[in-house]
Amino acid sequence: MKIVPTLAICALTVAGCARTPHATISYPLARTDLHLTVARTVKCTKDNEPYVADQPDVAVSYSADPTAIGTLDTSKLDGAFTDTSLDLHFAADQRLKSVNATSTGQGETILRAAISLASSVFFPKLTSESTADTSGVPTPEQIKQACIELAMTFADAGMTISYSADFDPSSEKAFIPLKVLPQDLARSVQYSPLLGSVCAQFAAHKEPTIPVAILALAANYATLTARQPRLGALRIAVSPHPTVCPIASDKGFIWGGTVPVGQLGTEYQIPIPHAAAFGTQSFDLVLDDSGALTQLKYGKVTGAGQAIAVAQQAADAVKPSTDTERAAAINAEIALRKAQEHRAKCLADPAAC
Repeated sequence: MKIVPTLAICALTVAGCARTPHATISYPLARTDLHLTVARTVKCTKDNEPYVADQPDVAVSYSADPTAIGTLDTSKLDGAFTDTSLDLHFAADQRLKSVNATSTGQGETILRAAISLASSVFFPKLTSESTADTSGVPTPEQIKQACIELAMTFADAGMTISYSADFDPSSEKAFIPLKVLPQDLARSVQYSPLLGSVCAQFAAHKEPTIPVAILALAANYATLTARQPRLGALRIAVSPHPTVCPIASDKGFIWGGTVPVGQLGTEYQIPIPHAAAFGTQSFDLVLDDSGALTQLKYGKVTGAGQAIAVAQQAADAVKPSTDTERAAAINAEIALRKAQEHRAKCLADPAAC
């Protein structure tokens, strides 16, 4: 047995003439964590009515789950008159990435589907005729005064306040608040009547269907543990209320998407064929960063093999991005922030555009 490190991925290769070393190989399964950010740009009209343009971003990261350990018993891999080869690739945190194949993962996915400036929201006009419960919501006079101060401080420019939160989607919290970043805290307090609050909600979908079902004939096969992630709906909302978010169950949501969550997934076993008596048995497997099975291939003597296509459920732009795409996204974010401030300005004063 030998361990060959390659950058962020380690490869464990087991090979022998008639027998492989008998060992139980353990590895952690994948878990999902979310980092949410929302940049809110505020600009008031000449009538002191605030308009807010929102830019939500969701960073999805995958890491080892220390509470869920997968195993592979190599003692059942042997066959007569043949060589057995098993090439296991692990991530730096020891998550299993592939077997007899190579894969590339980024470890973090940035969901930017929410950046559309069409998702701009503005505060409702609060008048005496309003039928909504406005207790705790800033009064029209408070909003007006905050707009006057905003115009005196920022003139024609908009003010941008950023919020963030780290979120474990396996927690039982219905809504989590996003907190103002420290550098924006003083301004957020000063202009709180214009900002309200920001929050997020995650709701898990039904348990996933496992992609591989073990037949009775596979009882004596070696198997390795995998976990198919469970999809869930993530939504981000804003509210004019400083602490109640969302202010209504069907209002204030500025973005929604779907995220695969490893720690809420379903564990299953994938059979590995015995070594062939004469010839070659091949077995290829690839898991993505969330632990979802993306490639499974069984082959015989010719090596042609039959690839089992594993259909990945759509996840609303939840896909690994390349380093080039990430660099482009950083530059695009700078340009987007300027566009967002311009958008807020246009909403507040169309004649100025």
